[in-house]
Amino acid sequence: MHQPNCSLALCLLAASLAGCSWAPPPRGGGLHLADPALGVPAAAPAASASAPAAPAPAPAPAPAPAPPQSASAPAAPTAAPAPATLAPCPPPPVARESWRHHRSALVVGLGPPHHSAVDPIANPGGAAELRGKFAYGSVSKDLEHEAVLGFVRRSERCDDWASLGRQLTDSDGRVSFALPAGFFPGPGRYPFQLVVPGDLSGAGGAVYVLGRGSPVVVFDIDGTLTAGDAELVGQLLGGPSPAMHVGALEMAHAWARAGYQPVFLTGRPYMLTAASRRWLAERGFPPGPVRTTDHIGQAQPGEHGVGRFKLAQLQELREGLGLVLFAAYGNAETDICAYARAGVPQERTFIIGPNGGRACPGFAPSRAVRDYLITCGVAPDAILYSAHGEYPVGPDGKPDRQF
Repeated sequence: MHQPNCSLALCLLAASLAGCSWAPPPRGGGLHLADPALGVPAAAPAASASAPAAPAPAPAPAPAPAPPQSASAPAAPTAAPAPATLAPCPPPPVARESWRHHRSALVVGLGPPHHSAVDPIANPGGAAELRGKFAYGSVSKDLEHEAVLGFVRRSERCDDWASLGRQLTDSDGRVSFALPAGFFPGPGRYPFQLVVPGDLSGAGGAVYVLGRGSPVVVFDIDGTLTAGDAELVGQLLGGPSPAMHVGALEMAHAWARAGYQPVFLTGRPYMLTAASRRWLAERGFPPGPVRTTDHIGQAQPGEHGVGRFKLAQLQELREGLGLVLFAAYGNAETDICAYARAGVPQERTFIIGPNGGRACPGFAPSRAVRDYLITCGVAPDAILYSAHGEYPVGPDGKPDRQF
C-alpha cells in the first residue's frame, strides 16, 4: 500500500485539523466539475445552489493559504456562498387535545413513540411534501386516524413557525403535508415539526432546498460511518449507541466545508430515523438529509430490498432533482451496485471494509478504502483523489487503487 508522504504536494494542502490535515477544494474549484477526464457531468452548478454550512463543535480555524498551483492542477476559484441554515429554536407551542378515538390511548400505552419523518429535498421554487409515520412501543403499533399538526420555519425568527394545519393519519399511521411551489424563499435548510396533539409527541426534520446541478456526497451509515453493521442490531434492541469509524467525522466535514451537500442514505428501518438523526447530531456530523426505508421490506439485505431502495432514492436525487452525485461512501455490495447503477463515478465510489475494490457486474471497480485517515495526520485519504484527479502512485509506478 502506498503511504502518502507529508513532504509531497498532497500534504502541502495542510489546513485546520492537526497540522497535516486537508479539506477538498471548494465546490466548483480545485477540481472542475465539468472535467471530462473524470467523467463528471458538465453542468456547472448555480452559485446559489451550494450546500449549507456545516456547524462545528468549536469555531472553525482560519483557512490555510492556498498552495502553489502546479501546471497540471486546475485553478481553485472562490467557493459560492452557502445558502441559509436556520439556527435551532424551541419547537412550536401546541395545546394538548383529547384523542379522537379511545383505542389511541391504548396504543400510546404500548411504549415510547417511534415516530419518523422524511427529510424532503426540493429545488428552489419547487413544491415539497412533508411525510411522517407515527407509531408506539417495541411492536411499532401505528397511530391510526388521529390528528397531526404541521409546522415549518422560513426565517431566522424562532417565533416564525408557519402552521400547515392538521392532517389525519391513515390506517398505516402515515400523514403528509403538501407545500406549494415557491413556499421557501430560496436555497437553504428549513426545520419542520409534525406534532401529535393527543400527547404532544412528534417527529421533526428539515427541508433542504438545493439548486439543480448542486453536487452531493452520499454516505451510508452502518459499517461506513459506524464501526460495523452488527451495531445496528444492538441499537434495534435498545443497546448502546454505535461506535464511529475513526476519521469519519473529519471526512464528512471536509466535504461539507467545501460546499458539497452530505446526504445520509441508509437501509435502516423507518423506526430508527430519529435515532439516526440523533446519532449524527451527537457525533457532530454536518447537517444533511437523512433517508431511511419507508417499509420493513425495503430494509431487507440484498438487491431486492435495500439495494432497490437505495437505487430509487439516488435516481430521485439525480433525475428528479437534477443533483450531481459527485461521490459516495459505503461498505456493502448493495452500496456498490446502487451507486454504480445511479451513475456515481466508480473512481469516487469509496468502499471501506472487505468489499472495497469490488465491482458491480458490468461496471468498473469501486475504490477500496482501508482507513479514512492518512499517515501524515487526520486528512481524509479517501478524498485525495477528488482533489487531484489522479490516484496516488504506488512503488511500481502505477496508480494505486487502494490507500
